[in-house]
Amino acid sequence: MKVKESLFGRVLGVDPRLADDTAVGGLSLRLRADDALVFFTSEGRMVSLVTAARGRGPDAIVLERLPRPDLELAADNWSIAGGKLIVPGHGMLNLQEAPSQPSNMLAAVRDFPGHLRSSLGRALRGSPPPLESALADLSRSLKESHVEAAERPVLSIVGRGMGVFPDGDAAMCGFLLTGRACELGGRLRADWHGRLAMEVRRFLHRTTPFAIAWLRFALEGRTDAFQERLFDAMSRDVETAADVAVDEMMRDPSIPGIPFLTGVAAALDLVNADLRQSGIVKYRTS
Repeated sequence: MKVKESLFGRVLGVDPRLADDTAVGGLSLRLRADDALVFFTSEGRMVSLVTAARGRGPDAIVLERLPRPDLELAADNWSIAGGKLIVPGHGMLNLQEAPSQPSNMLAAVRDFPGHLRSSLGRALRGSPPPLESALADLSRSLKESHVEAAERPVLSIVGRGMGVFPDGDAAMCGFLLTGRACELGGRLRADWHGRLAMEVRRFLHRTTPFAIAWLRFALEGRTDAFQERLFDAMSRDVETAADVAVDEMMRDPSIPGIPFLTGVAAALDLVNADLRQSGIVKYRTS
C-alpha cells in the first residue's frame, strides 16, 4: 500500500546509500520539526526525512512536504526494506523511483581559497574565543611529530558545548571536511587529516547521537546541500560566490553554522601556515 500523496507528496530525491541498502530496520523518530523528521537506528545510524528547503544530505530522503504537526506519527517501527520506506500505519514510499541525490559530492580544493578565507573572516568577527583557542591548540598539536599530541586537543573539542549538537562537534566537522577537501585536491598539504580522523573516531562516544552522526558523515567526506555549496565555492574561490556560500552556511538548519565555519577557518589557517613555511605560493591568481 502506497502512502497517501497528501501525507508526504512526491519523493524528490534520496541519498543512494539508503535506496541501495537491503534493509534499515528499527528506525525511531527522535526529532520532529517543520522541515525534518530525524530517525535513529539502534546502532546509532541517523536517517532524515526533509523538505526541499533543506535539500540533499547524508542518509536523507527529500520530500515534497512533511505531515502536518497535528498529525500523530508512530515513534517506532519505521524501516527501509527493498528500496521502500515503511511508514507505520500509513503504507510505504518507493525510494527506488526517486532521483538520486548523493552525499559524497565534496569538492576537491587545489589552490588556497584566499577569497573564501576573507569571507570567513568577515562572517566570524566576534565568534566564541574559547572555541577558536581550542582549535588553535589542535592545529599546533597536528604539527607535532608524535602521534599522541592531538589526543588532548581533540578531547577538549569533541562534546564541547550544550544541546543536541554541541558547538565543538560542529567545528570539528568543518575542520575534518576542510582537511579532506584539501587532501582530495592533491596540491595543498593536509597530511594531518588521517591522523586527526583516527583520534576523532576514538572519542565519538563522548558526545550526543546527533553529533556522532554528523561527525561520522564528516569522517566519510559526506555533506549536506549547504556544506556542498560551501566547498564548491571554496574550490572555485570567486569572491561573490564565496560570500554567498558562507552566508548560506550560517543558516544551515542541520548543523550550527558559525561553529562549523570556525572549524573551516581554523583548518584553512593550518593549511596556509604550511604553505608559508614551505615557501610555496599556491593562491589562486585568476
